[in-house]
Formats: sequence, structure tokens, C-alpha cells
Amino acid sequence: MDRLKDLWAQVSGNLKPRIDPYHYKSYISLIKPRSLNEDIVTLEVPNQRYVDWLGSTYLEQIAGEFASVSGQALEVVLVARNNGGGKTQISPRNPYNPKYTFESFVVGRGNSTAYAAAQAIVERPGQIYNPLFIYAGVGLGKTHLLHAIGHESFQSRRELRTAYVTSEEFTNEFIEAIRYDRSSDLRAKYRNLDILLIDDLQFLAGKEATLEELFHTFNTLYNNSKQIVFTSDRPPAEIKLDERLVTRFEWGLVIDIQPPDIETRIAIIQAKAENEGIRLPDEVVDLIAQRVRSNIRTIEGAILRLSAFSAISEQPISAKMARDVLSNILGRETPRVSIGTIQRVVCDHFEVALGELLSKTRNASVVFPRQVAMYLARNLTDAKLHEIGLQFGGRDHSTVIHSYNKIRDVVENDPDTAALVSKLERIASAGGD
Repeated sequence: MDRLKDLWAQVSGNLKPRIDPYHYKSYISLIKPRSLNEDIVTLEVPNQRYVDWLGSTYLEQIAGEFASVSGQALEVVLVARNNGGGKTQISPRNPYNPKYTFESFVVGRGNSTAYAAAQAIVERPGQIYNPLFIYAGVGLGKTHLLHAIGHESFQSRRELRTAYVTSEEFTNEFIEAIRYDRSSDLRAKYRNLDILLIDDLQFLAGKEATLEELFHTFNTLYNNSKQIVFTSDRPPAEIKLDERLVTRFEWGLVIDIQPPDIETRIAIIQAKAENEGIRLPDEVVDLIAQRVRSNIRTIEGAILRLSAFSAISEQPISAKMARDVLSNILGRETPRVSIGTIQRVVCDHFEVALGELLSKTRNASVVFPRQVAMYLARNLTDAKLHEIGLQFGGRDHSTVIHSYNKIRDVVENDPDTAALVSKLERIASAGGD
């Protein structure tokens, strides 16, 4: 019991300067250490209301402090005094997907920088690459890296208060906080973290009140040297956000994950098959790697589908089986499109010479086709922004972003333009024929 009292004295002492003074006085100071059995700490509070509120607001932070001062991962249980059948609250086990770790992340040329940055911030949170903003298309490993950061922090840095949340979950929590007058609870939860991980930021576009809350949360964490990591399907400048937020996101490291090259795709397929205990012949690995280029989740689905069909039919996996079972997946991927093909298709349709398209002229009859071509290049190729700009007369990445946003807005609001762009996209994807 003496050890538990000493531990609690240190834990409560560490908590005092880190949380709202009113919350400390009204809730934390009323906690009584009850027992310590092996790796389970039981803490007593006045009634069930305290159990519920502390459990949803500070329990994870309390558990993190116990881990920090004790040097071991202790499970923390909250119980009400004279508990007459009331519910207890138990500190969460590792909340991160066990499959999404740094060890299971296959590193290739297109994702190595993002991987290294994610590892670095676990070692030195808030000190480098803050904020870290990772953007990429669907299924390229953004969520995997966020969970890897959380998982590594939970396993080896339990003293760090880390939270992962999707933009949808953050929005829903914000709405609930307003509805039930719990805004202070929301602020206490997110503004006292060491690492905040927010996934799919693009879905916050246009949600002004939620973005305002995120803005102030960002400022509090950043000013206290706490780590912030965002993911999105596009760079900050391409999301409809308050300029204040875009500027802050660009204070740190903004990095993209490119679709994996053929060697990386082969390594991913082999690693995922091994993790699932599935044996794939080399020709099947090559077939999937050649035909599924841009979505790792599609690769995972293909492997699991082959495994299930093999088990049901009691047949070994073969190239023929893969072609039959995965016909819809293998036929879904769009052939690689070159920027040159896109430029030719656009020039032919608008009857503009290639030299004019690449020139500095701002004639409206050339500017619009040029913007359409840049929009298609951004959507249909793996080229980075500066690479696209170079192939359009040496323009910089900001011009490419402006062109992309311009055409995207028109496509969203003008059905005729949307139909035209879709038609050009189909022609370019078919090789220009």
C-alpha cells in the first residue's frame, strides 16, 4: 500500500500542472488509491458519476502517468465508493490496430521519407517535423503510419499522452460537446496531449465551427511543443480551409506518399501474404503487382479473396485462379498515363498547338485548356506537383495547384464541363485513341 500511495502522490503531482485547475480540484483531488495487485491499480472515487466522467476524460492520461512513474504498463481501474453494482472504468488496452506497426510497414521509394519522419517524431515528439502533414491517395499507408506512431508510443513511450481520431470522430465529439455543454471537457481531452493524430483532414473542409476548435487546439499544442500529425488525400493548399490553418500546417513538414513502384508492390504482396499465412506462387505475385498499382488495400483484398476461394474450392492458388477470381480487381486499374498523352488529347480537342499550351500566354482560349491538362495530369499520373509544372513550360507547383483547384470547382458546379473533363479523362486513359 505504501508503494501505491507513493505512486499516486507522484502521478497526481504530475497531473496537477497539466490539467484544468477546476477539474483537478473537483475530480482528481478526490481520487483515493485503493489497491495495487500485480499490474492492476484500483482507484476509488466518490460515486458513479465520477467514474463515468473521469473514465471518458482523464483515465487514459492517468494510466500514462502511472506508466511513466512506475516504469511499467499498469492497468488502471476506477470504482465508485460503496459500489453497489455500478460499472467500473478500466484504462484502455492498446487502442491501435496491431497490424499497423512500423515493423509491418513495407518501405519503398515512394513512402520512405514519410516512414522516417513518423519514426522520428516518436523519438522526439514536438521537436522536429511539427506539425507533420502526410497526404496521399486512398490505400497508400497514411492510416497505417498514424496507427504505427500510436502503437509505438503506447508500447515504448507510455508516458506520452497520445490520441488518434478521424476527422469525422473529431467533428462528432465537437457537436456533442456543444449539445451537452461539455466544451471544457473536449478542450481538456485534446489540449493536454503529447501527440495528436488526426486522419482524413479533408473531410473537415467547410466545417467552420469545427475548424475553429481545431485551430485553437493546434495553437495550444504547438505553443507547448506538443506533436501534431495530420493525414489527408491532398496537400493543405488544396483543401478548402481557413488560410490560418493552411499556413500553420506548412510550418512543419508536408510530405506525400507516392504509389509504390513494382519492386515495392512485390515486397508488399509477399509481406502481407506471409502475415496471413498464405503461400502465393511467384507468377501470382507478379500478376497482382503488375495489375494493381495504386492501392495497397486492393492488394490486401486480392490476397484474402484468393485465400478464401482456395480454401472453399480445396485447390492450390494458381495464376489461372487469380485471373478468374480477381478479374474485376485486375481489370479495374487504369493503365499508366503520360503527361505527354494528356497534353496531346487536350490540344486535339481544343485545337490548340502544343507550343501555345506550354507558352506563357494568358489568352483565355489557351489558359482554360492548359488548366484542364494540369488537372488531368494531377489525377491520372503519379507525377509530383513540381514535375507537372516543369512539363508545362517550367511553371511552379503553385500554378499547378491553382489550375487543379480552378477546374475542380468548375467540374463540381458545371455539369457540361464535368462531362467534357470526364470524356478527356477516358480518352487519355485509353492512350489518346
